[in-house]
Amino acid sequence: MGAMSHDEADSVASSDRKPWTWRDRLLWGAVVVVCALLAVGLALPASRYAPQAARYARCRNNLQRITQAMLRYGQIHGSLPPPFTRGPDGTPLHSWRTLILPYLGEEKLFSAIDLSKPWDDPANARARRSMPEVYACPSSQAPPGRTTYMVVVAPESCFPADGPVTLEDLAEAAPETLLVGDFSWRGAVDWMTPQDTDMESWLGVGKEDVTNHGGVFFSLGALDGRTRGIDLESLDAERRRAWITTTDEDDRAEQP
Repeated sequence: MGAMSHDEADSVASSDRKPWTWRDRLLWGAVVVVCALLAVGLALPASRYAPQAARYARCRNNLQRITQAMLRYGQIHGSLPPPFTRGPDGTPLHSWRTLILPYLGEEKLFSAIDLSKPWDDPANARARRSMPEVYACPSSQAPPGRTTYMVVVAPESCFPADGPVTLEDLAEAAPETLLVGDFSWRGAVDWMTPQDTDMESWLGVGKEDVTNHGGVFFSLGALDGRTRGIDLESLDAERRRAWITTTDEDDRAEQP
């Protein structure tokens, strides 16, 4: 007897197959659905993480650019920018965010601002509507034109209200001294306003207030330029003061 041809083998095999019942089809359909759900489930964490990681990186980049602009301002003027400028009567007029615009590549916007008039004067209304993208945390839920990037205005910080900190003073600070931080969108301010946060608010910030990045507070070191995420609940009042003070580490240890 000769060997069976391929066509004959296929014919025999097909004749031996039983037709699919509705149970077979239902079972196979269930398997396909389960596999699809598993595939989607495995992909979801990555899809959630990707945009979050992108926002995280963009916020860090914003803070780095802001810090670099502050230091370039210092190289030209010999000191960090003051937290705000003052009018003849001592009234705060403009924020440090306005003063560093030329060092962020925003020379045109800076030239459109009348520094002799308050930030909210009608003469500056058009500029107020043009907040640079670098001042917008990508995870902030604040309305347009409001920023969460602020400094701590206090006598011992890098931004005392009575005068700017010189680069010589800054050189004596610890590398991780806070320059600018990303605070909660709930406390966001108009980007041109001469308003930031003070020592009392800094010491009282809790994790529930720091929600731009899932409870993480971003800061930037004054000298090493590294962005850090801080769990503020783990920092007591003394350590929080140390984070923003410009005194050296030996002086910090002597603080009450």
